[in-house]
Amino acid sequence: MIKVLIVDGESRARDIIKTFVQWEKLGMELVGEAEDAQDALRKTDELHPHVVITDIRMGTCGVGLLQALHERYPQIRTIVVSASTDYHYAAEALRYRVLDYLLKPVDQIELNSVLLNCKRIIRSKNINC
Repeated sequence: MIKVLIVDGESRARDIIKTFVQWEKLGMELVGEAEDAQDALRKTDELHPHVVITDIRMGTCGVGLLQALHERYPQIRTIVVSASTDYHYAAEALRYRVLDYLLKPVDQIELNSVLLNCKRIIRSKNINC
């Protein structure tokens, strides 16, 4: 199973993602949730997710989280789900090789499509799940 961690400062946003993802169909499991970058890094150390879905604008810096994940866990695939259309955030996400940048309100079909693509990438790299 591919392990997924959701990071967003708003519990409602996390709940929407949890509800929208077709976990079983995708062969994925939600292993945890975090409210900010610091909590996300701690849970990444503990839970070893293959995928992190994160907001880029949280109480603490989402860009900092992307940078830390990129440097410490280059094998983890990241997906940004954010309300921000600010070019600066999108450019930073690209710098840290985010798989995709989805705008809120997130579209269920688009989210599952991105996760399916993520699964294909993980499997093609022969990452143990």
